[in-house]
Amino acid sequence: MEEAKPLFSASISLLAGYAFLWLAYYRRFSVEHLRSDRFALYLLGWAFAFFVLGEVLAELLPPWSLPRLGRAWDRLENAGVSAPAVNAILLGILAAFLENIRIWWLMRKDVATFIASQPQPAHWWRVGTRMRFAASAKYITKSSNAALQTWYRASVLQKPILLTLKSRKVYVGKPYASLDDPSRDFTFIKILPVKSGFRDSDTKKITFLVDYERLVEKAVDLDLTPEEQNVRGSTLLQSDYVGLPSPDGEQTRVVDLNDMGIVIAWKDLESLTIYDDAIYQGFQQQPPK
Repeated sequence: MEEAKPLFSASISLLAGYAFLWLAYYRRFSVEHLRSDRFALYLLGWAFAFFVLGEVLAELLPPWSLPRLGRAWDRLENAGVSAPAVNAILLGILAAFLENIRIWWLMRKDVATFIASQPQPAHWWRVGTRMRFAASAKYITKSSNAALQTWYRASVLQKPILLTLKSRKVYVGKPYASLDDPSRDFTFIKILPVKSGFRDSDTKKITFLVDYERLVEKAVDLDLTPEEQNVRGSTLLQSDYVGLPSPDGEQTRVVDLNDMGIVIAWKDLESLTIYDDAIYQGFQQQPPK
């Protein structure tokens, strides 16, 4: 039994590596798609490093180590939980926090740009949210996924994006930011439509048939209280009510702008690009060959 305690203590130090990889957002995004064998080696490497540092910390700074807790520590030690193992876990948590601060500092300009682009950036003052977005920005910047980078640029800079579907249907709209975990594969994306139309199969030119912006320009503000305007709950339940006058102008219909979003399956996309009206007009004016 006594011989198994060191092995048990060493195995607990694996939690140090896991805590670091889970709490350090950029590290988490980077290892999401690793094969199980490579992830295991990555985890063991960090766990071993933290275990060695925990051993050094227990030897050099005995007043700071957990054996000073008296009886509580005696019980842990009898169960095989040693001071180096616990120190390793604490070091893993601390290292993750310092790593998040480092990434936040490196990507601080991207964070500031995104905060400034948000209509209601109050919650972005939270430190944890900023750290997570900084890690997403770092991951996307180093990624080789051009579609993800284009989506990121459009989301941060609030630029409309042009989507061409395999059916030749075309949408232009503002992307809803879905950058919480960029390591996950996109299956569906959502945009707030601005225009829609189709792409000619021969000339590849786009003809817009619906202009949602003109519809929204006719919207009028409603005299609603904050409680009536926004449903209390998660962001998925928030509302943005406006009034749209009927064609005859005799009555006003109440609509929720948040219901205008269009969800598109990623597999149905043929291409995407940031939309610029000047480029579009120049392309449309080119004569056919």
